[in-house]
Amino acid sequence: MKAIIIRGVQSAGKSTTIREVCKRLNPQSIYKLYNMDKKEKVDDICNSIYIIKVKEKDILVFAGSPTEIDTKISIAIDACIEIGIDISFAIVSRRYAERKVGFDTRKELKEKGFEVIHEELIHKIEQDNFEQTEEWNKRVDNIVNLVKQNL
Repeated sequence: MKAIIIRGVQSAGKSTTIREVCKRLNPQSIYKLYNMDKKEKVDDICNSIYIIKVKEKDILVFAGSPTEIDTKISIAIDACIEIGIDISFAIVSRRYAERKVGFDTRKELKEKGFEVIHEELIHKIEQDNFEQTEEWNKRVDNIVNLVKQNL
């Protein structure tokens, strides 16, 4: 199993980046991890934990960083295993520095058998039309391509 970490300070655009990555992956379905009976829309992805299905593969998506939503990545992975979700990939938001006691997302991913293939350090793009910038599109395209190559 492989993972990508999107890392940045609070309000850097981590969940916005992940939402756009999910849009461009064109998922077959999207579910909140703790509400698997309700199908979500890609535009609703924000600061929570999701399972998206792309090319018949389940991807664990942490749109909010573990310290912000107060849920360790290992707990979400264990929940997936318990309910029979076979995670093929993970896209995980993470605070620039995890200062909350007991949180070490990179270490937890490794302990659960994930290889972190890429870590994207992002900062907020200070423009009203940031989604039109080359920096934004390059960032999102790079992540989408890495996911597609590794599914």
